[in-house]
Amino acid sequence: MDLKDFYLLATFVACLWLDPAIAQELIYSIREELQENVLIGNIPKDLNISHMNAASNNLVYRLVSKAGDNPLLRVMSNTGEIFTTSNRIDREKLCPGPSFEDTECSFEIEVVILPNDYFRLIKIKIIVKDTNDNAPMFPSPVINISIPENTLINSRFAIPSATDPDMGTNSVHKYELVNGQSTFGLDIVETQEGEKWPQLIVQQNLDREQKDTYVMKIKVEDDLRYIISPTNGTVMLSEKDPINTKIALITVSDKDTDVNGKVICFIEKDVPFHLKAVYDNQYLLETSALLDYEGTKEYIFKIVASDSGKPSLNQTALVKVKLEDENDNPPIFSQPVIELSVMENNQRDLFLTTISATDEDSGRNAEIVYQLGPNASFFDLDRKTGVLTASRVFDREDQDRFLFTVTARDNGTRALQSQAAVIVTILDENDNSPKFTHNHFQFFVSENLPKYSTVGVITVTDADAGENAEVSLSILNDNENFILDPFSGVIKSNVSFDREQQSSYTFDVRAVDGGRPPCSSVAKVTINVIDVNDNPPIVIYPPSNTSFKLVPLSAIPGSVVAEVFAVDGDTGMNAELKYTIISGNGRGLFRIDPVTGNITLEEKPTVADIGLHRLVVNISDLGYPKSLHTLVLVFLYINDTVGNSSFIYDLIRRTMETPLDRNIGDSSETYQNVDNLKTIIAIVTGAMVVIVVIFITVLVRCRHVSQFKAAQRKKQGAEWMSPNQENKQNKKKKRKKRKSPKSSLLNFVSIEENKPDDPAHEPINGTISIPAELEEPGIGRFDWNTTPTTTFKPNSPDLARHYKSASPQSAFHVKADTPVSVKKHHVVQELPLDNTFVGGCDTLSKRSSTSSDHFSASECSSQGGFKTKGGTLHSRQVKEHFYWSISSPYSRPVQY
Repeated sequence: MDLKDFYLLATFVACLWLDPAIAQELIYSIREELQENVLIGNIPKDLNISHMNAASNNLVYRLVSKAGDNPLLRVMSNTGEIFTTSNRIDREKLCPGPSFEDTECSFEIEVVILPNDYFRLIKIKIIVKDTNDNAPMFPSPVINISIPENTLINSRFAIPSATDPDMGTNSVHKYELVNGQSTFGLDIVETQEGEKWPQLIVQQNLDREQKDTYVMKIKVEDDLRYIISPTNGTVMLSEKDPINTKIALITVSDKDTDVNGKVICFIEKDVPFHLKAVYDNQYLLETSALLDYEGTKEYIFKIVASDSGKPSLNQTALVKVKLEDENDNPPIFSQPVIELSVMENNQRDLFLTTISATDEDSGRNAEIVYQLGPNASFFDLDRKTGVLTASRVFDREDQDRFLFTVTARDNGTRALQSQAAVIVTILDENDNSPKFTHNHFQFFVSENLPKYSTVGVITVTDADAGENAEVSLSILNDNENFILDPFSGVIKSNVSFDREQQSSYTFDVRAVDGGRPPCSSVAKVTINVIDVNDNPPIVIYPPSNTSFKLVPLSAIPGSVVAEVFAVDGDTGMNAELKYTIISGNGRGLFRIDPVTGNITLEEKPTVADIGLHRLVVNISDLGYPKSLHTLVLVFLYINDTVGNSSFIYDLIRRTMETPLDRNIGDSSETYQNVDNLKTIIAIVTGAMVVIVVIFITVLVRCRHVSQFKAAQRKKQGAEWMSPNQENKQNKKKKRKKRKSPKSSLLNFVSIEENKPDDPAHEPINGTISIPAELEEPGIGRFDWNTTPTTTFKPNSPDLARHYKSASPQSAFHVKADTPVSVKKHHVVQELPLDNTFVGGCDTLSKRSSTSSDHFSASECSSQGGFKTKGGTLHSRQVKEHFYWSISSPYSRPVQY
């Protein structure tokens, strides 16, 4: 194992010291000086965790050791078996120093079970028992003692004691004086600590002149007592004793000499023992295999002693070896993993199962008690019978599975135990209704959202399991505005939203699970429609684009001279309005409050400011991402009084011909001068026309008189020469010229400037409506009940076709990038100069006028009749038709 692996295992060990629930301990007892590859134990078997091996085939057993260590034991990584290594286990090296009968010599190793899912740390304690592998030794091979020759008999002289590294019966047992020559004897003094001190005793008087030196030998032996020598006997042996455990020293004596006295011993039966020759006619009885009390409780066999004489003589001795039961078998569960299932909402003390285990040992070592492990607070276990019951009521929604351990422990001196895993699964009952994540769901969507768009998602859970947790959703009250997916909870719109019509929708959603009987719950859903800036401002005041306000010359700066007020159908910032003057305030005489719309006077008006002022006010909202706006005209008339309101309205009507980006604040006087000039020109032109007409009339009449006289003369000559003929009466037809009414076509002028991102410089498009009182009077409708008569010949030409006239002006359109000059359209009725129809329309008919958006027509008719020779009355109807077109392109009407 390298240093990295050692640190990893050391970390695991440190964690396990903090969590003793996964740390366990094993104890093994072995003899010292065991050979290599001697089996010591099996970890999974001895811990009774074989079920873990069954559950996982990749368990790894790893010995925790430091780099450079010479381990005395090794662990098979795949099986968990523990074996000795080539390193000698010497108790005297492991536990140096004096040893006593009750002194225990041991060492510990640690084994880790991997992987982490089955991680455990096993602490293994190895108790090393002493083997008589050391002979007693004196401090020095030669001991010199000086004794005076006059020493009294029974005087004692201390001899240095021998030492034996072994302990107990294997240590120093007795001393023996060899060749004492009866002059000296040996006595042993035993101390309270159990030590034996030899003493040399003078048994006879000493005479140096006779003998000054005595050479003697002292023999020291440890306590390897003979069990059988030479009679039959019974040996008590622990089943845990390892191989080569010394059982007895067999001594056989034969009074014969030479070859006949040499004895050979052997065991007659196949038993786990063998004889090992030690000295002549001495054999050591040892174990040759591991013993198991549960397999064989005692062994009875014969030892045969045979000499080498001819014929061979033999003798048998009966040996009985009884094994003492050691608590070497832990309790074993019938099932390593116990799985149970119980329905939730159970009764208390409900019987679940009976847990049982068996122990192959005997006596108290086989008595078993049961104990619950950690995490088993919901259960009770009878310690003797193993009956498992439920101590509480289970709720699967709180905990659906319990995993704990049950320990079976025997009553041995060194108790052994094993564990079994218990898995209790709680079965579900439909005792929980579906639960919405919110009692009231609120979603926000934008208006004008397309149909079938996703509005929101309803989330619902059910604490039950299986069919009891299968939830379906539905909308209550048959709400047809929305579609709800019953499984995913996705809400889609079935309509397109308009916040101005409905700002929110509320309905209930029900969730039903699949249990029997089913459980349900209801949640409230509110869909809030978020405003989109889709409504331009609507002007409330001024009520029209032709109204005006009087501003007296005495008005002081800061006074409110007019108000502009508008509303917006949207909400929030989309309904916040801003008022700005974008045209008509060239001198800065007025200022408008951007919030309230109040127009105040910035400077005191002077005489130069007298007249009509037209302010173009832009009303825009603060909508995002696009702002909508509306234009309104505010007329302010600066003067002390209103002398003639009709004159002011006429000025307002005339300003409609002026582009909106042009300042007309000082143009009212100009309009008056223009009117005076037009009046003078009209008078002069009329006078000249009258003079020309008079001149032409006189000229024509003069020519007509001369021709009439010539005809009379010719007639008289003819009448004289021929019979009288019927005089024909010539009726002169009066030519009447009618002037068609003039209809002014007032056009709204569009001014566009390419200045983006500034509402004040956006294209001004609109239509300014003129009230009826400012329009020229229309032509009256013809009254068909009036039928004036006139007389003309049936073959008279149809003059009505000459009274159909179309406006020479065609409709015009304002292009986006081209300023349009203002034109005034007039429709003039053109009548033929040779019109001879009798009876004027002015006196005999009424005019009728019908109009539409694109044309209007006037009709004039007259009826008359004359009698022919046959007395037939001919009537004829003459109609005049007048057509003119009105067309004014605009982008959006200005709201009043």
